[in-house]
Formats: sequence, structure tokens, C-alpha cells
Amino acid sequence: MEVVANAMVAEGWRIKRAMPEGWLLRVEHPTLGPADVIAAGVEYQDVALARAQDREFPGVTAKVLAVEDVLIHKLIANRAQDEADVLSILAANPVIDLQYLDHWIEFWEVADRYQRCRAKIRRGREDDQVDQS
Repeated sequence: MEVVANAMVAEGWRIKRAMPEGWLLRVEHPTLGPADVIAAGVEYQDVALARAQDREFPGVTAKVLAVEDVLIHKLIANRAQDEADVLSILAANPVIDLQYLDHWIEFWEVADRYQRCRAKIRRGREDDQVDQS
């Protein structure tokens, strides 16, 4: 991960935080914004990286996780910011592979967190409809 961090710094990224175990870098670019760089350590992460798409950024090509895998990682992490991110993603109404998502949500036992977020989104949409009437 140190090699990746050095390459990113050379391209203008700022390391916000690095986990001592070496599996996560939180980085930020002045124009591209924040990102998490994750090193695969468990089978699920290998699956998520295999599904990720290569994206070109200034000076670096990076794998970007599919929306389902971002949701799963956020649900596992379960911090306040992660829940806000899940809500933001769900509110955007992206195309989601529900079979894949449901499998890993059950595997990681985070269905309650996912359902809580979905309920908040539904309530928000219902409130919007009431406001528009």
C-alpha cells in the first residue's frame, strides 16, 4: 500500500488517513475529491475487486467498485458517515443488482441496516409527495 500511497501523492492526492494494518488509505484530490483505497484481504473483497471497473484519473488508473459493493462496504463499516453515504446513493435511485446485493447483505448480516436506510428513503419520498400536493 505504501507504493500506491507514494504514487498518489506524486499525482497530487493527499493522504488523509492510513490504517496501520495497511488495508485502507483515505485520500483526497483537490479536483477529484475524496476516495478510499482498499487492499483486498478477504474473499468478498476479491469478488468486489473482480467486479470493479478500471477508471482513469490524472496519473493513475484505479479500480472503482460497483454501486452494490460500495453499499455493502458502507453497511459493514456502519459509521454515521457511511449511513449518510448509503442514503445518498439510494436516493439517487441507481440500477442495482438486487440478487448480488441481497446475497452479500445476508452474508455480512447487515440486512437490518440496509432496510433501515431503505425505510428512511421511502419516508423521504412520501414526505416529498405530501409537500407537492
